[in-house]
Amino acid sequence: MAESLTRVAVVMGGVSSEHEVSLGSGANVCNGLPRERHAVKPVVIMPDNRWLLYPGWLDAGEKYESMPETVEPLDPGAALARLVAEGVECCFIALHGPGGEDGVIQGFFQTAGLAYTGSGVLGNAVGMDKIVSKRLARQLDIATAEFTVVRAEEVMEDPKAFAEAAVERLGLPCVAKVSNEGSSHNMGIAADAAELAELLGRISKPGRRLLLEEYLRGRELTCAVIDRVGWQVPRALPPTELVPITSDYFDYEAKYTPGATDEITPARIDGETTARVQTIALRCHGEFGCGGMSRTDMILGEDGVLYFLEINTIPGLTSTSLIPQAAKVAGIGFSELLEIQVEWAVAQRGLR
Repeated sequence: MAESLTRVAVVMGGVSSEHEVSLGSGANVCNGLPRERHAVKPVVIMPDNRWLLYPGWLDAGEKYESMPETVEPLDPGAALARLVAEGVECCFIALHGPGGEDGVIQGFFQTAGLAYTGSGVLGNAVGMDKIVSKRLARQLDIATAEFTVVRAEEVMEDPKAFAEAAVERLGLPCVAKVSNEGSSHNMGIAADAAELAELLGRISKPGRRLLLEEYLRGRELTCAVIDRVGWQVPRALPPTELVPITSDYFDYEAKYTPGATDEITPARIDGETTARVQTIALRCHGEFGCGGMSRTDMILGEDGVLYFLEINTIPGLTSTSLIPQAAKVAGIGFSELLEIQVEWAVAQRGLR
């Protein structure tokens, strides 16, 4: 391996319900990073939090598909020590959901002095918690749907009574979700109080906080923001319009099934609305403490108002993901997008 290559560990899998999606993102990153500039080591975190480290480094023309079965799992501390000993300079975090997108793994790498892609501890923690991010958006005078927050233990006492009270306040349909899940896991849209009671009963587990929101009718838009070495400020990519075909909303199937959603980039909106979307995405990226790359989801309401939905601090990088599509429209290829993230991460080492 040439000494001039940047040694990058691509960390994927994880302990959340988005484990499989993360494996897809990680494989794409492994195969997309330019091998003439980077030595690449796949790292898979198993659902039980044991780590698998690829033996050595991927060869220049080698395509990564999965971890060899002969690799012995390590506990996280031992795995981290080995990465440091092998001279890893940057961890490309391709994890999604709790444990990977909430600041936990970022703090782990930061303590070891390793550079890592994406936002820091604070940006990920804020972005992963939908309740905190919605409240912060409101403080920034960015519109959000009306919502209420409740502890799952309260709901479990009487889901029916709670559902009826929520419908009275928020109307129908009503959206319910767990505060810190991604990829539309543990969420749903209820058409009546009985359906909401069933949904709440299904997603309520001790320790969870639940977010209930009014249903917003309108067009779903998303806008990515990236940082790059040499840019004084981050820049917004062209917005994308999401039109689910096989689902009523942009749920898990709509997100990850090829052809299940029309993803239109640039979005079919006028220049003034495009500028408003990009401004909101840039404000959220900056004010929430994000870095490297983020993607903000919104609804363009029938009243013309742009409503903040959530921010994704580690957006997917699978073959059906949105940021690569938006970057391509902006003239940035997939390999270049990954290169931008690694360079920015290395430049941030010791600064967060």
